Amino acid sequence: MPPKYPNALRSESARCACTCAFFLLLSSLLFPSLVQAQNWIGGGADNNWSTSANWSGGAPPTATSINFTGTTRLTSFNDTAAGTSYATFNFSSTAGAFVVSGNAVVLGGDATDSSATKETINLVLRLGSGTSRNFNIVNAAGELEISQGIEVVSGTANLVKVGRGAMTLTGANTYNGLTSVLDGTLTISGASGSLVLGTGITVTNGATFRLSNTAAANSTARLADTQGVSLNGGNMQFTNTGGAVDYSETVGVLTLAGGVNTLTSSQADSGQTSAITFSSLSRTNGVLNFSGVGLGDDTRNRIVFTSAPNNDGIIDQETHREG
Repeated sequence: MPPKYPNALRSESARCACTCAFFLLLSSLLFPSLVQAQNWIGGGADNNWSTSANWSGGAPPTATSINFTGTTRLTSFNDTAAGTSYATFNFSSTAGAFVVSGNAVVLGGDATDSSATKETINLVLRLGSGTSRNFNIVNAAGELEISQGIEVVSGTANLVKVGRGAMTLTGANTYNGLTSVLDGTLTISGASGSLVLGTGITVTNGATFRLSNTAAANSTARLADTQGVSLNGGNMQFTNTGGAVDYSETVGVLTLAGGVNTLTSSQADSGQTSAITFSSLSRTNGVLNFSGVGLGDDTRNRIVFTSAPNNDGIIDQETHREG
């Protein structure tokens, strides 16, 4: 028996088809990584991105999401056009210890590292103007090192560190927005590691922001002298590994925004000095604990406030102030 209203059925079918097409298009715009992604499989005869056999899609990636998986050809090299924008940049939970180098890329979305192995991005990452990009280090045992710096294409861009793992910046970073550390640890270290153009650093929810020096990779200018740090239940560390060198850093205002916060400083070796100097201490709410071997005993480990803080029960009496 033929349908009573055949035109109505065709009309309903057309509406369903249009609706499905619309949601597929919307998904591709809002969640590009769910629609198109290319996995690095390393099936080619070299390590180059331009080699089609190195990608699951059978062609070099263009604006897709890039996923590094497995343990084949771990020294991946971007020989494609510099400045190409990719939807997301990911290391899967099965990824080996990749070192990705070559031409600069624009990060069109977020970066995620789900591996328990240290991953290294040894190329320049660029953030788009007016963007905030999440760097999610999912695994608590994982670490992502970015060794060639993070730039901004133009204007201002923000970096947000999330996830339980560690992220380390060992290059000269020139993005100029806010750095937010919401989980895990963000470390600036290495001979060239710096973040001197940012508008400030916020550390919350038990996360840690660390300035780390060694005798071989020691810098006195990892942050701009006026760059402020805000703690809201967060931790800041100024660490060193000793040796026959002095350690120092000058920072802007240290702000307490709430919660229980900790400021830790390492002691230099005998005969050497270590000091981190803040312009002042400002408190909206919260308390601040100080930690460090020999802190304030002598010049081997000092935390200095250029302007004397108003000690209203928020700091202990052993803090050293230069004056």
